[in-house]
Amino acid sequence: MNEHKGWRTMKLQRLLAVLLVLACGCSPKAAVGPTGKKNVPASNATSAPEAVLEKAEKAAPLAEEAPASVDAAPVVKKEETPAEDNSPAEGKTSAIVESLASNEAVVEKVAKDTATERLVLLSSGGPLVVEIAMAIDGQPFDAPLKALIEDLLQAADTNHDGRPTWEEVVNSPALKSGQYGNLPVGDEEEAGRMVRLYDVDRDGEFDANEAPRFLTRNAGQSAAFSLQSANEYRNYTQLRSLIGLHLDTDHDGIISREEIETSAKRLRSRDADDDGVLLAADFDDTPDVRMTGAMPNRRRRGPDTAIRLDALTRWGTLQYSLEEMYGVNGVLDEESFPLTPELFRQLDADADGEISEEELQALVTIEPQIRLEARFGEEPQSENQAEANNLAPNNAIPNNAVPRPPQIKLLEIAEPLASQTVAATDYAQRITLALPGVRLEFFVNDGVNNNLAQQAAVLFQRFDADKNGYLEEEELPEVALPGGMLTFADLDNDQDDKVYPAEYAAYLRRRQGPAMSQIRARAADHADTLFSVLDQNSDGRLSEREIDSAPATLAKLDANADQRITGEELPSGLILGLVRGNVQQNNTLFAPPVRRALSAKDAPRWFTSMDLDADGEISPREFLGSPEQFSSLDVDQDGYLEVGEIEGGKK
Repeated sequence: MNEHKGWRTMKLQRLLAVLLVLACGCSPKAAVGPTGKKNVPASNATSAPEAVLEKAEKAAPLAEEAPASVDAAPVVKKEETPAEDNSPAEGKTSAIVESLASNEAVVEKVAKDTATERLVLLSSGGPLVVEIAMAIDGQPFDAPLKALIEDLLQAADTNHDGRPTWEEVVNSPALKSGQYGNLPVGDEEEAGRMVRLYDVDRDGEFDANEAPRFLTRNAGQSAAFSLQSANEYRNYTQLRSLIGLHLDTDHDGIISREEIETSAKRLRSRDADDDGVLLAADFDDTPDVRMTGAMPNRRRRGPDTAIRLDALTRWGTLQYSLEEMYGVNGVLDEESFPLTPELFRQLDADADGEISEEELQALVTIEPQIRLEARFGEEPQSENQAEANNLAPNNAIPNNAVPRPPQIKLLEIAEPLASQTVAATDYAQRITLALPGVRLEFFVNDGVNNNLAQQAAVLFQRFDADKNGYLEEEELPEVALPGGMLTFADLDNDQDDKVYPAEYAAYLRRRQGPAMSQIRARAADHADTLFSVLDQNSDGRLSEREIDSAPATLAKLDANADQRITGEELPSGLILGLVRGNVQQNNTLFAPPVRRALSAKDAPRWFTSMDLDADGEISPREFLGSPEQFSSLDVDQDGYLEVGEIEGGKK
């Protein structure tokens, strides 16, 4: 009884300590953090305890150090049943890190044109340190916002005295019309409200600390990178998910042997349009399914799903979260992290069997378990493009970059986590890692339209009545001027009474600047890992092959071989999404992307025409030829035609 009271007292003391952390925005102890690291600004952090840094250096290479050699690259084991995707443009399944991890050329490139962020994912199997190298338009992700703020400060300084004021801001023609993506400035009353909202220090000056909030309208924490964490589905029973409820026909919380055997038939019953493909929305009977598939965004009491590791990390809060999630009676030991037992030893710098708040700060410097690379925006111009731009007329839109979809790439899974990875699937916009008891998904989405030339061409095709290559004021009606308060003069940069495509494209780039220069991340527990398990190639949908093989896939979840599946046998899941674009599109952007259909460059035209469900395979139902012809093309006789089975690959 006394021991129980003592434990309750200790819990209350820890709770009070955490409340102090949250109240003052700092650690109860001295706020310390490693310096000199690329993801921790040295100006905002103090030195970590020497024992922590010494332990970190002995335990693992520093984050900046490149792995030693290609031979040391971890190899992800191949899963037995997933269908291999042979599309060269889309991705590859299994062993995806063997040629990427420990590649010195890749590491060198990342160091030059990306900047990194580091976070810890609180998975059910233990904390996982993830480092993400990110780029926007072929430069470190934080560079565009810095450049945009510099341009904004110059535009605000209308008297050119080097000290822009809020009075200048609300009277600047460019800022009044919202050309930089900021809210347009209306009458004096509205201008006053805006100044009171954003002039934080009330000194009347418009400085670099206030500019980001004004520019981004407080979106994305007014920073180049931000992280939101949702724990709505923490400790969620996956058999109560949409697909779980559909398969558990008697709703007893168990998928029985009979329910496993009839799972394919049950799944096909949800294919209302009979296209052979099931999406998450097909299992939702609610009237509005438009948001089905979007990541959860609600928080409830308890530890976060992910915590950012930088100079502002609240280490006391992180320590409390780790003890709550992984500790036995709140106490951590070497067995607390099943997936990463070595992490405890790395953090326990003084080898006393405990992890202190100061020791936790080594998370900033130790080798991450997972390295990712994410790219948004345009590819930098080539030498030929640069030469062509120099020769182009002044009113032409520079051909300085090539718009492209966002990309995410797995650079490395460190040992011993790599040896535990059961399977991995990698597409241009989505990565899935299957670990013992945990499935991790990473994806990117981009809501920014980078093709400014195309947008300008549409406007000029519609309004350039005399087709002379520029617009005059009478040709451009007010209804065609975006932004509400924008005028013809605002677009006419050189004030020659003509608006050229290049001037309009420059306006579009300024107006989209905030959305183009911010990457927002959201981490959440997976709402339906059962769907993810059945989606063997992780393309965001269930194909005919995956539906047919559902009984075999489900049977593999029966860990104790009792011919039934309980909630404890289902893996948990974490999703991390990285997006760019308008915050009002979050529900769309934070939905993991579904893999696109094969294009003419990926497969013969007859193949893509027959592939009605766009899953990259042709089933007997889709094939227009005879059964004999199908059989002759089906090299592996698995009942499906894949691109790799077609002679010559393309015809």
